[in-house]
Amino acid sequence: GAGVGGVLAGGALAIASFRVLAARVAAATSGPALTGPWVVLAGLRFAAVSGVAAVLFVAGWAHPVAWLAGYSALPLAVVLQGLRMAREESRA
Repeated sequence: GAGVGGVLAGGALAIASFRVLAARVAAATSGPALTGPWVVLAGLRFAAVSGVAAVLFVAGWAHPVAWLAGYSALPLAVVLQGLRMAREESRA
């Protein structure tokens, strides 16, 4: 239903958004820093994620709370992995 679809759609959007963000960071750190395009692309990425989420909600394909759970899973996993690695390095 909308719950499972919401979690899957949120997770897929989070992964796609993260990949775009990672590509932009890699591009920004490999050459001269251009703040103008960075800001515009970040705004477009946010607008795209918001637009896709709105379509999913209006069409009834995703429940907003389920979508938020799926969208939040990737950042939470990244933070937990970073904390685990920091703890392991502090013990070494």
